[in-house]
Amino acid sequence: LKKQPSSGKFVFPMEISVCFAAIRNADKNIVIDHGTVAETGRHEQLIAKEGGIYKNLSTLQFELM
Repeated sequence: LKKQPSSGKFVFPMEISVCFAAIRNADKNIVIDHGTVAETGRHEQLIAKEGGIYKNLSTLQFELM
């Protein structure tokens, strides 16, 4: 959450990515599965979750590179 100096309004910056390297340093990652929030956390937390969607997709992506 950041306050815009020009308008004084608060904005919520969000990035949508399919590249895990791009979101690795995000404050919070949200995994959405079939329209439902399935997992949330920092990269380190999500990658440590055995059987997690984030970990499985991240592993698969780096194996394909």
